[in-house]
This record gives sequence, C-alpha cells and structure tokens, in this order.
Amino acid sequence: MPISRKFARGVALALSVGLILPATAQAAPNSSGLYGSTDPLYDGAYRQSLSLLALVGAKVKPATSAIEWLVSQQCADGGYMSFRADLSTPCDTTQEDSNSTAIAAAALQVVGKKTIANKSAEWLLAHRNKDGGIGFNPLAPATAEYDPTASDANSTGLMFFALNTIYPKKYKSAATSVLGKYQVGCSDGSGKSGALDYQRSDALTANDYATAQAAFAFTGVALPLVITKSTNTPINPCSEKSTSTTKVADGAMFYLAARLTSNPRGIPSAFGPGTDWNTTAWATLALVGSGYRYPAISTAVAAMADGAISWGLEAKTNAAKPGALAMMLLVATALKLDVHHFGGIDLTKTIVGSLRS
Repeated sequence: MPISRKFARGVALALSVGLILPATAQAAPNSSGLYGSTDPLYDGAYRQSLSLLALVGAKVKPATSAIEWLVSQQCADGGYMSFRADLSTPCDTTQEDSNSTAIAAAALQVVGKKTIANKSAEWLLAHRNKDGGIGFNPLAPATAEYDPTASDANSTGLMFFALNTIYPKKYKSAATSVLGKYQVGCSDGSGKSGALDYQRSDALTANDYATAQAAFAFTGVALPLVITKSTNTPINPCSEKSTSTTKVADGAMFYLAARLTSNPRGIPSAFGPGTDWNTTAWATLALVGSGYRYPAISTAVAAMADGAISWGLEAKTNAAKPGALAMMLLVATALKLDVHHFGGIDLTKTIVGSLRS
C-alpha cells in the first residue's frame, strides 16, 4: 500500500478525533448544547458523543440540550458528518463518516435515544464492505491516492464497538473474525505479533491506534464500562496453550500491554514527537475491558494523569477539550478512580462547564 495513502488515512483519523483543530476557538452556527469552545468542524459529533458516554458513566446526567444537539446532527439516512453546520439543508452524504456515526450511535443508545441509535447502527450495517469491515467515508468517491470506502481497522473496530453497545454479544465473534485478518501473525518475526495494521495488505505492520480501537471491539463490551474481576490469566497468543478463540484478542492485548509497559509516558505519536494520548487511552480501555489485570494499566493511568493538563486543556486559554477529557473520564470511571482529581482536573465539572448555551 503506498505510503501516501497511509498518511492520508492517518490524517483523516486524526481529524476525526479532534487531534488536529484550528488553533483559535471560533463561534459556529448550530452550537447551542455543544461541549467545548473550539471549532467543531472536524470533531463536533465525535467529541459530543464521547462526552455523553463519559458523563453517563460517571453518573452525571447530561444536559438535555447536549443530547438534543447530537440528535439534531443525524442525517436523514442515519449517518453522521463530523459536524453539520446548517440543519436546514440535507447532509452531503460523501462527508458522512463511519467514525462519527459509530460513536454517536453508542452515545444515543446510552442516553436512551434507542430508536435514533438503531437508525445509525443500521447505517453502519448497510455500508459494510464484502470483507465485513467498513471504510471511513463509505459514500465518498475514491481518488488515485486514497479510497475512503476501503475497510480499515479503526473504522471497523468502532463499528463493532457501536454494534456491541446496541446489540449486546451479537457481533463479538464477527469483530474477531473480520479484524483478525489485519493482525500481524506469530511467524512474522518482527516482534510485533498481535498488533493490527490499519488496512489489510500483503505486508502487515503494527499500527498502535488501529490495534487499540480494534482491540476494544474484541472485548465485546460497551462504553462506559466498569472494571470487572477476573481470575483468568492471559495466554501468550503464540504459545502452545493458545486457541483459535483467544488468539486474536489476546494477541492484540499482549501487544498493547507491551507497548504501554515499554513506554511509561504513553504510546508515542505517529505524527511526530510526543505522546499519542488518544491511542494510550483506547489501549487502556481495551485492556480493562478484556477482564485481565495487566500491570500496564497502572502505567498508562499514571502517564495520562501526568499529561492531563496538556492533553485536556488548551495551552493558551485553558479551555476544555471535551473529547480528551471524556477519554480520561471513561478510563477513570472504569477503574473507579477519583474523577474530580485526575491529574489536577475535575473531569466531570470541566466537561459540564464547557457546554455552550
């Protein structure tokens, strides 16, 4: 697969989760009820959905206006764009993306908007590819450099996460079957066995973000989650004790645990110096959701707490970044940590206080 396509896909994912945003906050139309003051162009629906999921998990009732904002963003066919500024005109279907739709579907289900959530879930199912996965923009035209309809591990992982939320246990085995085809095998020899690439190819390589989001789908659990007790011991996926039912999921968990252990400041960013906090958080949630008590979980939580201020607040204004804060809140809630004093931030108060009136 050409490097240019990989880079384009990575940038698209970064934009979708709000990692790349305009430096200055901008007023946007249709913003009442939206969490966060920064421009929602690239991450409006995504950050809103994460915020709703996280607040529900922390037993904080989201504002009615926040739920209504997310409902209003849904397109007629059930899909979501990253942000729909003008509700008076139909959505541009080529801009509807599976990542925003999946997270929104899960959030809508959790806040009780089950009929609306089901409509988004049906959109995801309708746009699956023959390989069982889904692309980032299923209805967008392909170019010579990038095909946004091609299945990728991140989008497919989020799709299965949403389906696991709305239809519990129904799609867990399908997630493992489909995404297992993206996994670096035990015979690879690179030391990256268990990791997933973001798209299938003849030469699979480890992609941390793809592995983290796909691995969460393997757990079959939903967000928000609460830590569960387990007496199980994780099995090395490349050992003789490994079975076909555990190999894919355990392989991804082993890889993520190793990455977190060897990077005590968090998983490094693929876009330059620094930490990829989003990948670090998803990896932590996957390990918690697996039921295994990996020591790497504590390492990751400590790193996130140390980086909470720089990750969760705008550098110049201290304005809340609700998507980042929500990821921290999901981790803290799952592990029953003090959400009011996480890395010097009251996570629930800061998200709630960012609501636009």
